Amino acid sequence: RIRLPDGSISEYDRNEVIKFSSSRPFREIYERPEINANPNDSQPARGAIGFNFSYASIADDKWFSFEDVPFFGLTLTAFLDDYFSLVLEGGYLKTDVNIDLPFIYSGNIGDLTQISIAASVLFHAPLYNRKIWPYFGVGAGYYFNDFDQSPTVTILLPGIKASVDDSFGFLVKAGVEFFIIPSASLNLEFSHVWSEAEGKISGGPSVDIDLNTTKAGIGLKFYF
Repeated sequence: RIRLPDGSISEYDRNEVIKFSSSRPFREIYERPEINANPNDSQPARGAIGFNFSYASIADDKWFSFEDVPFFGLTLTAFLDDYFSLVLEGGYLKTDVNIDLPFIYSGNIGDLTQISIAASVLFHAPLYNRKIWPYFGVGAGYYFNDFDQSPTVTILLPGIKASVDDSFGFLVKAGVEFFIIPSASLNLEFSHVWSEAEGKISGGPSVDIDLNTTKAGIGLKFYF
């Protein structure tokens, strides 16, 4: 006894089952998510909108360290076919920046706010189970960086003004989606960004600051 795609139960000879399974086109078994629970009306999804919340950790630089903070993101997905999709993501984070200069100053020097816009191409692994959908991909992004200098630094070093330029970066990501209904999923995602920005001090030299960021989080996605 086996359960057919329409939910009915039927009896098959073992040889017939093997013949059916081996002859059925793989594309009929694996397709992108369907947006209607009714099999007679369902159509492959063309895109999706999603929201995600992540734990973001910027790796310590030679002189600078950053506090681990929340990351908030919004994603738009467009399917290229059943296996590949294009994802546009906007994100926001704000972190404390600390510096360690022996015998000079060690402590907080301000806040870094980063607004990101990134694009990536994802490959969705072809699995028979439509309720679990792993994926991985690569991409690139532009990062708008705004540094707000702390009052302490301004008092201790009058006339000094620091800033951080915007930056460009490359990223990799991997995750898995769990479909709670045919048109919505919860997802777990891990990503890493390689990015470097130029920090400037008025009347002084500039310095390159690594802003390599690792994120791990959860999200909710709605297909249409």
